Amino acid sequence: MNWKITLRFIITITIVNMIVLLLVFSSISYYLYGESLFSRNTSDINEIYSTPAGAEKFASDFFQFIEFKDNDPYVSEEGIEILKKYNGWIQILDNNGDEVYNNLKPDNAPIHYSPVEIVHAYKYNGVIGDSSIFIGMIKNNDLKYSYIIGLPYNLVARYVVYFNFSNIFKSYKQGIFVTLFSTLLVTISISYLFGRKLTNPLSKIIDGIKILADGDYNVYYPEKGVYKDIYSNLNNLSIKLKESKIEKENLNKIRENWIENFCHDVKTPLSSIKGYGEILLDDIYISSNEEKDNYLKIILEKTDYIENLLNDLKLTYKLQNSLIPLNKQKINLNDFMVEIIVNILNHPLYENRKVNFSHKENPIFIDLDTHLFSRAINNLVYNALIHNTKDTVINISISNENGICILIEDNGTGMSKEKLAHPFDRNYNDKSLKENKKGSGRGMIISKEIIEAHGGNIQVTSQLGKGTKITIAL
Repeated sequence: MNWKITLRFIITITIVNMIVLLLVFSSISYYLYGESLFSRNTSDINEIYSTPAGAEKFASDFFQFIEFKDNDPYVSEEGIEILKKYNGWIQILDNNGDEVYNNLKPDNAPIHYSPVEIVHAYKYNGVIGDSSIFIGMIKNNDLKYSYIIGLPYNLVARYVVYFNFSNIFKSYKQGIFVTLFSTLLVTISISYLFGRKLTNPLSKIIDGIKILADGDYNVYYPEKGVYKDIYSNLNNLSIKLKESKIEKENLNKIRENWIENFCHDVKTPLSSIKGYGEILLDDIYISSNEEKDNYLKIILEKTDYIENLLNDLKLTYKLQNSLIPLNKQKINLNDFMVEIIVNILNHPLYENRKVNFSHKENPIFIDLDTHLFSRAINNLVYNALIHNTKDTVINISISNENGICILIEDNGTGMSKEKLAHPFDRNYNDKSLKENKKGSGRGMIISKEIIEAHGGNIQVTSQLGKGTKITIAL
């Protein structure tokens, strides 16, 4: 891949350089000789200074402005205006080199020219005034006249170049070949070095994308150089893909745990339902309608337990994955807690239990999802009621000195060190469930998830025989 990119770059640069070389040759030819490599047309007479060849063309075509009167030559008014326009001058000479007409000529211009003087003035700039000399010829009847036109040499100049004309034609092919080959060689060398510098990072970027596509997200490039922004975006993509992979793995673990927990927790009640169902189908084991009703009642209780378990597992899964939007509203926490405690004590099974509530007189306002948070508090308080004797005292208090804190304390049986090490473990709750036959055994887990969803945390301290203390910090 790296070689392909480099080769394409070299070909592209080479083509561009060859085009540029042709344009340079064309420009040099145009400005030196008044023509391009692709055209032989000289400039217009009205644009004599646009190219060097324009002055020669102007001089050779100036005869059209020379007229004769009584066989005496002179320049028309239009021709004189053109000479003035281009700061030029003119002399017309007869066959003997004598001047027969002039206009605007400089002071040092001679009135007679020998052939050598004409050649000398034509060859070198500034021989006559500050002018470059251009020669033309005109014929009238049988008489021939020469005319000299001078133009400012700061605008158009002539320089003589000496060369062996025959050798040029012998070696021009070799010269062109050497020039093009040298240019091509230099171009390829520079293009290769420059191309490698550009294509090496591109090759790394392509390799990085392939690595990401293969599922390996440990890709990082130093963010510097021409491709700094691309490296930065590639690094960000790698981080996001890695985070997505971790999140996906966590979701898979949660899903696997959910299935595993459900299968584990539902196994015992399903066995009971199946066993009692088989007994009910066999009349040999049924001695009375009362016994039959007891079995049906057990089946119904186990069915309710499975239903509660499924709902609680579903709620736990949603809380752990933030799938339940919190419908928060500002409430007075004191009034909220009083309402929960009153509803608990109104329950027939717990109306004679001792539950105390203390708080400061000033109201404590907080944003909570009242439905979910009341369930968390209910789970914790009911847990204390269910797992302790009837004479256990439960004290609930609220403080807001260093943040809002809810304490739920009891002087009940407490927890062993083994249980306290995993207060939110489902096995601990399962064991409690078997003893009390209430709920799904996931009350503590659900309470913890709800509290953490509100940005809080929960801690449990306990001592066997002395009671348990639950601290909720919001």
